[in-house]
Amino acid sequence: MNFGTYESIAIDLLPGLINSLRQKLPNLRLELRISRTPNLLTMVRKGELGSALITEVDELGRFYVKDVTEDRLGLYISRRLPIVDDGWPAIRTLGFGSLAPGKSGLPRYFTKFIKQYDLAKPAILSDSFETLRAACSAGSIVAILPNRVARRMDDLTELAPKPHSGKIAKETGRHKIYVVSQINCDRVEADFVAVEAKRLLREPT
Repeated sequence: MNFGTYESIAIDLLPGLINSLRQKLPNLRLELRISRTPNLLTMVRKGELGSALITEVDELGRFYVKDVTEDRLGLYISRRLPIVDDGWPAIRTLGFGSLAPGKSGLPRYFTKFIKQYDLAKPAILSDSFETLRAACSAGSIVAILPNRVARRMDDLTELAPKPHSGKIAKETGRHKIYVVSQINCDRVEADFVAVEAKRLLREPT
């Protein structure tokens, strides 16, 4: 089974998926590719992957799509820092880290989240949420992270969003996570991956 996803989801998903495959399909070999969503969609379209677990993007009409779960974004800081209680001003003190734009830019939900809080000029850009998380945990930066990534361990805390122009913030960076395959794919395989992913990636609190 040729399957793809991005780094952070692989960390959460792979151990349980291996165990499930061992029990249900012991003779099946799993080949896992790690990349960002646009690259994964290209590999699925070309038939290089049977399916991929991706974050929400536009224009999925040419794929077979199964909903798996949802996540959201937040700004996180290391719990061990003295400025952890400063709230939003901690961003000015440390700077913040953000996902680096790909060739097609950032996902729509990510862009809306950044614009809502006037977050400009990140101190670091990375295509790896795990790299941003590590720097955040070390106390080097505040980081924009998916809630699932941030809550994996208890070393980070979320900064309460500042009111924007006196209004309650609406853009939480909430986004869906899907399994996608080609329209004419083996839907049994895609559905199996979606069911297992939904079980293993329970919606974060």
